[in-house]
Formats: sequence, structure tokens, C-alpha cells
Amino acid sequence: MRPNALAPDSAALSLQVPQPIFSSKEGYRSFCHSIIAMYRSSGMETPATPTFESRAEAIQGGGAKVISTPWGGVDILTYEHPHVEKFLVVRAGKFLAFERHEEKIETLIVEEGIGILVYRPFDGTGLKAEIITPGWTITLQPGQEHTIVALSNLLVRERSIDPKGMDNDLIFIFTPEDT
Repeated sequence: MRPNALAPDSAALSLQVPQPIFSSKEGYRSFCHSIIAMYRSSGMETPATPTFESRAEAIQGGGAKVISTPWGGVDILTYEHPHVEKFLVVRAGKFLAFERHEEKIETLIVEEGIGILVYRPFDGTGLKAEIITPGWTITLQPGQEHTIVALSNLLVRERSIDPKGMDNDLIFIFTPEDT
């Protein structure tokens, strides 16, 4: 995880993210909602996300290279099996499923916005939550449980190697709301 020198310093953000602990769908959703509520009540400035709206409009327009979801959607840039490059377009206050993959390796790069990545490191220390801002990146290996919570509109570039085919290696542990 290496933030870009031009991006806001995530350590300077005043949000104190609690240790993620949940063992049910309801607990997962409650945890995500509590983080979102903390951010909204913090008075922190919402960052500008100039590219976000054009990506969101592309998803709303439909087509073969977009996937609409309750949290926003996916704008597929390239897909040459097994390599995928796409944007995760996550609306403020929404979150993805808590998931893992058997074979997929994915690198996430935050382009715009502020969010929280919750993931399970391989060191056995339990779940970890990190504030993610532009320039922040991580590579998740097969088996690592993870999710993204958007505090503001959030645009994340995902570059992955997906041997089973795009979205055929999703193992949902807990799902977000349907709306």
C-alpha cells in the first residue's frame, strides 16, 4: 500500500476506523453503515471526483462493457482472458460484498474519492481496515477476504488476472443491501 505523494495523507484524515469485527451478514452491514455514518458526521471535506460522473453515466447507459450494480457498477476497460482492467464505480455511502477469490489476483488503485478497504492479511492478525485515497494501491492474492466501503464517490481501477474468467471467481461471504 503506497499512497501517491500528491494525494491527501490518509493519516491526516480525522476518521478513526474501528477494528472490523463481524460474523454475519447483519453484522457486516452494520459495520459498513457505522463507518459511513462516522464519516458523514465528521465534517470532513468531500473530495472532488471529476471522472466519477462520466464513468457512472457510462454504466447507466448500459452496454456490453458495463455492469450495473446496487452500489454503482463496473466499467470494463479491457478484457483479454485472463487479464482484466476495469473501474469500480462506487457511489458514496455504498459498499461491495465481502468476498474472496480462489484464483484471481487483483491490484486495486484508487483514482478518486475516499473509502475504506477491509481485508484479511495473510499474517493471521484478523481483519484490517485502511482509509484509501487517490494513489493508494494494494494487490490482493487468492483467498484474501476483502470489501470496499465508499465514504465519498469512489473510483477504483482494478487490474486483475482472473483465470476462471471475469466474475466467475467471486465467492460472496456477506452481501450488501440490494438497494
